[in-house]
Amino acid sequence: MKWTCDEFLERGDQFDLGVDEIKEWKLKLFKQIFEFHYNNCPMYTRYCKLYNVIPNDIQNYDDLRKIQPVPSDAFRDLDEPLVSVPMSDIIFKSSTSSTTSNRPVWFHMDKPSLERTNLANKLSFTRLLGLKDGFVFFLTPKDSDTGLVRGMQSALKNIGLPEGNIDYLVQAGELDAEQALKKISECKVRPRHLYGPPFAYMRLVEYMEANNKSIHLDPETRLLTTGGWKRVKGEVPREMFIERTSKAFGISGAQTRDSLGLTDIFTMLPECEYHKKHVPPWFHVSVRNPENTTEEAAEEETGLLVFMSALIQSYPAFCMTGDMGAVKEGVCECGRAGQVVQHMGRAQGAGARGCALRLEEFMGKIQK
Repeated sequence: MKWTCDEFLERGDQFDLGVDEIKEWKLKLFKQIFEFHYNNCPMYTRYCKLYNVIPNDIQNYDDLRKIQPVPSDAFRDLDEPLVSVPMSDIIFKSSTSSTTSNRPVWFHMDKPSLERTNLANKLSFTRLLGLKDGFVFFLTPKDSDTGLVRGMQSALKNIGLPEGNIDYLVQAGELDAEQALKKISECKVRPRHLYGPPFAYMRLVEYMEANNKSIHLDPETRLLTTGGWKRVKGEVPREMFIERTSKAFGISGAQTRDSLGLTDIFTMLPECEYHKKHVPPWFHVSVRNPENTTEEAAEEETGLLVFMSALIQSYPAFCMTGDMGAVKEGVCECGRAGQVVQHMGRAQGAGARGCALRLEEFMGKIQK
């Protein structure tokens, strides 16, 4: 089978396309991958039939909202794997824990899906984030099994960063600010990048402010954050965080970039220089009405986020996460076209109930 996504990934201009060109490509990409999962994943087929959706319904870009999303927890609680390829083709399984279930979630990847996703993530990190080389200091322990650490380790490997160009500043569970700053200052490799949760940055910044210290990093430096905002949000708004880190490390605010980690589709959505989280054109984000998840919310309206990948053939990667957010489509201040997503955290109230009901429907009906 000839995959349109393979043809698309071979192009060199994915982040230079206009809005209409992106829509044309997305229609081709998602029409093909939806048809594949519909025809090859019996459980997903039964689920789609409950809502009277078939591949032929996807005729234009707006029809992407008709693709049936799968609640992410379905990958946790089903009695058998939700896959569209033979289990003998699976070469990698990703597991995440849960606060609501003692059963892990499992996402199964075959070789083509993993290779495509790795290539796509490399393009996002080099073309959008501007991270190509240098030295990366993790504000985390090395042996953490969290997605925050493992995901970035995988991303850096994809872009070809040598393992010797990575160091971990948390030792024995402690971040020694003085020792960390010494390591960063004495590093000879350029540019020097930092990566970790916002509260770890604030540990360094507060130490530097209290001791009248600063470091002047490099023009290509990136201060990379992901997760952990709830640990600092109440005291340090994002704008203040950027201002204080920029001053402490002698860089511009545009060099501090947050990323949204998505284990459901094996990616991170990094920010551009204007702090907008871009959705690369091989992904699509649909925002659903929490009261009725078959309805798509209006542009920039808050709803339940559905993250969809056109690269994964091993399972129907159309995942309703239970997170709230909004999407805007057009041309960003940075000049790149497509979707940008604003993530607002886990659903509460009606949103959480809607997601729970959707999971109950999925698990109950397709297994009958």
